[in-house]
Amino acid sequence: MHPKKKRQKHLISEYVSDHAFKRAHPFRYWGHIAVCALAILLPIGAYAFGLPYLTHGRENGWVVLGLIGAFFISAGLASAIASAISIWDGFKAPKLLILACFAVGALLIGVMVFMLRNDTAFNAIDQHAVTYYFCTHLFLLFMLIYYVRFHGTILCVYGRHIGKRRMNGLESFWERKSVHAALDIKWLQWLNRIYIAIFLIELVVHLLFGWIKSVAVAFSFFFAILALMTIVLFLAGEIIDHKRYHGHAFVLLARSRDRGLDSSLVDLVEASMIALCAYAQMSMAFERVGVDIWLFS
Repeated sequence: MHPKKKRQKHLISEYVSDHAFKRAHPFRYWGHIAVCALAILLPIGAYAFGLPYLTHGRENGWVVLGLIGAFFISAGLASAIASAISIWDGFKAPKLLILACFAVGALLIGVMVFMLRNDTAFNAIDQHAVTYYFCTHLFLLFMLIYYVRFHGTILCVYGRHIGKRRMNGLESFWERKSVHAALDIKWLQWLNRIYIAIFLIELVVHLLFGWIKSVAVAFSFFFAILALMTIVLFLAGEIIDHKRYHGHAFVLLARSRDRGLDSSLVDLVEASMIALCAYAQMSMAFERVGVDIWLFS
């Protein structure tokens, strides 16, 4: 069997077994989910609680690096617990991956502690540049979260057009040109491709050259474009979802397909949060060259 088809079959079986266990043991299922959620929150909470003791009051962009380390530890702990209690049938996270999460997390937190508590290292680096560099990584992560939400919405709405054998993920969906033509969303396919290209380019550029002041200012304009595309994709996904399930592009308040609530007003608030994120990133970039564009300063 082709590796890709084998992977698709494996993911489908996991999806089916997960829902079967959920129907047979609902309380046990949600209990396992709660334990995993606690495993994710525990290292982050411990990091937040111990931060004043780790940094001796020097809190700037290096704190974000430590927070990323705490996320790695959370991922490793949650994967270990999920494997131990078999929350999903057949799910076993590789031990090497779990150990790598713990090791990387501890390393990042260790680097943060060293850079904040060592006077020589702390004074040798422009701390404004450090804050900008790591906060921009958080802004990029924020964009990625909304892009993933857009992906999930599209899969839920149009997944049934792919066929049961290709319901494993969105890669199959974006490859089906016949489906795009039938659903009249070819423009969404191209926008998706452009977004991925811009996001990856910006991520690499910031990783390599984010410390440079002139690059930071130029990067902020491209980040604003990325944020605008994120808003377009997010709202497009929500509008498509509202039309498919409620028959209207604008929904004031209605029950969603997962028994929650849908509201276009909430969608607009979230879109404004993305715009505010872009504004904050641009303000921090201009602040590095001595230009203050903060409205609330």
